[in-house]
Amino acid sequence: MPYTTNSTLVAAQMPEGFDMNAENRTVYLSTNVSKLGVSIPSINLPPIVTCRPDAPCAKCSEEGGGCYATKGHWLFKATRDCLWNNLALFKKHPVQFFDDIACRTRIYKYVRWFSSGDIVNMEFLKGMVKVAKKNRDTKYLCFTKKFELVNEYLDNGGKIPSNLKIVFSTWREFIPNNPYNLPMTYVMFGKGKNKAEKERNEKCNALIPADAIPCTGDCQTCLGCWQLKKGQNVVFKKH
Repeated sequence: MPYTTNSTLVAAQMPEGFDMNAENRTVYLSTNVSKLGVSIPSINLPPIVTCRPDAPCAKCSEEGGGCYATKGHWLFKATRDCLWNNLALFKKHPVQFFDDIACRTRIYKYVRWFSSGDIVNMEFLKGMVKVAKKNRDTKYLCFTKKFELVNEYLDNGGKIPSNLKIVFSTWREFIPNNPYNLPMTYVMFGKGKNKAEKERNEKCNALIPADAIPCTGDCQTCLGCWQLKKGQNVVFKKH
């Protein structure tokens, strides 16, 4: 495993005593993510193990990383149990997994995929599409670094419903290949701890499009990311 910080290692590991083969599971929706507010649930999976192997945001801080899903309350066992519960349900009973999500999210106007984790595989992406098609009145948002997966789906004639907004996430020099001009997010880095980091941050920040929309930090009052059009960009301050 290429990640070296203790918190990252903990986040990537199955919680002690967790049984991947246990039955009678149901999907866990997170409704207490501070940025989203209680009116916008999120569907989450374990970080690291569902993310791309070279995800730059998951690397140790010395290399400029900073995955927030490997810090703070995300490391509590109860939280990690919920994340692994969702992954276990998808792996063992994928049809039930997406049926549960479709049923439980249809009462909401806005839903986010992945405050933690990422699109597992092509089967998972197709399941996300089916959920959106079932719930046309619900808008779904997904930030992802699995851009190859999405591009492959579109290359093969797949269609993304208008109520499923898939947004490619960048990180420093990591810029996804985006032939379909999907919306993108960028991260604005700070001054840095030393001269080398400062110069690198300035160079990376220069890659952010001038017309990128600044994140307000309050999803439930902004809702802008759910409305993004092709070619639009959002910029977040690193946190």
